Amino acid sequence: MVWHTHMLNPRAYLEDAMLSGLRALWHTGIPWDLIHKAVDTDFAYNVSDDCKALWVVKTGFSWENTDGPLIKTMKCPRCTVTIHIPWTTCGMPEDYKFDGFPDLTGSGYGDGNLQYSCPCCHVTICKELLSVAKFVADAQALLAAVGRPMPGTILSPSTGKPEAMPADEILWPRIPRTFPNRLLKSGCNQIRSKVIEMISSGRVAQPTMHNIRSEIEKIFANKESVREIDAVKFGPNSGRYRLQPTARICIRKMMSRYWDNFSPFALDLCAGVMRQGIFVEKMYKLDWLHSPSARSTMERLRIKYNRFVEIMASNPNRVAVPTLDVDLAWHTHQLSPNAYYQFVVSKTGKFIDHDDKIEEGALSQHFEWTSKEYQDKYGEVYSECTCWYCECELMLPGTVWPFRLLTILAIRSSVINPVGKVLGISTQEKSKPITFLHSSWPFLTTSSCRLVPQLRRG
Repeated sequence: MVWHTHMLNPRAYLEDAMLSGLRALWHTGIPWDLIHKAVDTDFAYNVSDDCKALWVVKTGFSWENTDGPLIKTMKCPRCTVTIHIPWTTCGMPEDYKFDGFPDLTGSGYGDGNLQYSCPCCHVTICKELLSVAKFVADAQALLAAVGRPMPGTILSPSTGKPEAMPADEILWPRIPRTFPNRLLKSGCNQIRSKVIEMISSGRVAQPTMHNIRSEIEKIFANKESVREIDAVKFGPNSGRYRLQPTARICIRKMMSRYWDNFSPFALDLCAGVMRQGIFVEKMYKLDWLHSPSARSTMERLRIKYNRFVEIMASNPNRVAVPTLDVDLAWHTHQLSPNAYYQFVVSKTGKFIDHDDKIEEGALSQHFEWTSKEYQDKYGEVYSECTCWYCECELMLPGTVWPFRLLTILAIRSSVINPVGKVLGISTQEKSKPITFLHSSWPFLTTSSCRLVPQLRRG
């Protein structure tokens, strides 16, 4: 689930793989053949004892999470003494009598409100402090001999693709993408020492990323410092030099890797797994794996997904929102990172990212636009019912009349996109909705189809 979630953030996954020197892992993708062998006909996941033993040897972790230690061992970011933090402080006694919902926020390492006082230096270990510690460690790697770039400075902010440095080194100080690296390497406002010593010096009792941002903003406020970083301190036009807008975007991208994220990755994978778990639950409830029309559904879905990518290609400044079935195809494609990269770049010229954190209101507006665009471009309904009944009708058009009636209601009446109805753009809204059903079909009122409320009108 964690690996799968990481891949479903394509740009972050590529960046992390490059920074870790794991390009081969990125090219490999999910090993579908091994997964296929490990999943039996009952869809149970079976792993050999040899595989489990190898896991323990290679990682030092138990195969089953429940067999792992109850504490997290780490070094204090300030005094470097070894400390032991409980993974969770949540829990209730076995004889607990339910009396309302208990507070299960918790203050352990894996809880929502991490709070632990170092017994040596008494600094409070919290998520904000660990985020700063992560930034400091990355800055030290940047300033080291190898000079590893800061997260957020590798991929182009506009295309998401890796960009090689120009052959002419004279141009290097002017590349907006690498401005955050040059800023941290510069001596402006003593930024290097202030960042590296942000935690260890004790100058700030409980440093947060706001303190890091404050130091960076001080440099932005000084025009001479900006000109020095971009090597235009001297010259006839140096007084009129202004920082390129893309450079500011890259600073924000770098900082976004640390806000509410102290993991070694470009995003908080814990929160990402929780979000993807909701999608997985939807797929499980649809039960497409056991659907008799699964293969037919997937074949049609391939066409629909390709059209979705074409819409993104022809509308680079708009946000296209997938339907649930298109999202399934999109997710699956991203689990083969190299193939996905080659496909979307060839189609759109960009490495298309996958954002699952768009707010509900904006998501609804973008979905309405996508539905209208799809209907205008291809003359077909974008959002269709994918329950077993409707899918079986599409696979077996000669089925009994109750199923065909359900399909008429599903495709022609109820699940045609509301935008299409209002604007009159649908080419499939041909027949009037049927409102009478015989009461001897009780299975219809208990089906999973979302048309049940309308079916009950009869």
